[in-house]
Amino acid sequence: MRIFTPRLYPFLYLCCDFRSAVSILGILCLSSACLAAPPVDAENSLGSSRWEFGFGPVYRSGLQMSTDWRADAVLAYVPSQLFGASSQPNVGSLNGYADREYVDGFVYTDPGTTDSETDVYGMTWNWGYNDSGQYQGNSVVFHSATVTDASEGAFRQPWSEEQTVSQTGFDVSAGCRLLRGSRLALGFSTGVSWFPERTEQSAVVRRGGQTTWRYVDSYSAPYTPFPSAPYSGTTDGPGYLLSNIPDSRNIEVLSRTAGDWGAVSTLDVGVGLTKVRIGPSLWGTLGDLVVARLSAQSLWAYVETSATSSISIESLQSDTVTFGDNSYTREWVSGWGVEGEARMVMGEGWYLGLAVAADWWSEEVSISVTSFDVELDLGQWNYAITVGRAF
Repeated sequence: MRIFTPRLYPFLYLCCDFRSAVSILGILCLSSACLAAPPVDAENSLGSSRWEFGFGPVYRSGLQMSTDWRADAVLAYVPSQLFGASSQPNVGSLNGYADREYVDGFVYTDPGTTDSETDVYGMTWNWGYNDSGQYQGNSVVFHSATVTDASEGAFRQPWSEEQTVSQTGFDVSAGCRLLRGSRLALGFSTGVSWFPERTEQSAVVRRGGQTTWRYVDSYSAPYTPFPSAPYSGTTDGPGYLLSNIPDSRNIEVLSRTAGDWGAVSTLDVGVGLTKVRIGPSLWGTLGDLVVARLSAQSLWAYVETSATSSISIESLQSDTVTFGDNSYTREWVSGWGVEGEARMVMGEGWYLGLAVAADWWSEEVSISVTSFDVELDLGQWNYAITVGRAF
């Protein structure tokens, strides 16, 4: 889904309606041509003019916006926000000694557990169990507290979007002819193009379920007789020795549902750009009333990018939870370009020009917010209509 919402100052309204601007400028120039003195031919105009100044609307196309959505950023919020999930069970890891708590017993350390000088290093007296059904042959089984988590299902399916964005703005240009002949001139051109912020919106909708699970830890119990349930050892012993680290750990899924929660992630990205250009230019006359200009340009773009994300998580078990993030970047990007322009001489130094420029940029612009990564390729093509005067 894409929504176009330009932010404009009133006096630049016409710049954001390119067709209207072209029509109005055409009418004004045609009227001025009719009312002006007889036009000066292009050759004489080129030979007698040194400086020039112009302004008008400009249109950019080809800005590529690549958006990637990250499921992890949303899933991190789902359990606690929707299901009131408890923290991870306090059963420790399998990589070291720990005081482990289960719903049907416990396995703690005692003074000899971590003492490598003892004959029972890694063992403990300090453990207990509640039910005889936990003793299964040569092992005893314990169960952790349950945890409710988001079932990811199709939630992790990757999502990305490519959008091509166009921008309309206002351009001011100037030039100076340093070496002049009767039909050719050599000098330099410069200019500034301003493109107000344009906002693009994306949305990702995903649904998921929930899973309730628990750890099942199994401890080797080779010695007989095994104490009958309920049994509770002590720190100081003596008692039945049990390893403090489980021999195995499994995850037991108790229940799983699907489609009972959903997340909607929306992103608004705003891009504003100011482009500065300067470079050598060659002017030449084509016929009596047409002047052509070709310029090689060094480019600098000041890019202002904003991104705002909003994530709404809803389920049947709880109220909708909404959270979000925002980010703002400003940076300069360099590049180079080529511009060609054709002008119609209107008389007394005035002209109407149509310019086409191609840009190449040294790098992309990137911005990230919660659940989204965005990269911007600034695009290549520029089209400008200029009303100007040479003097």
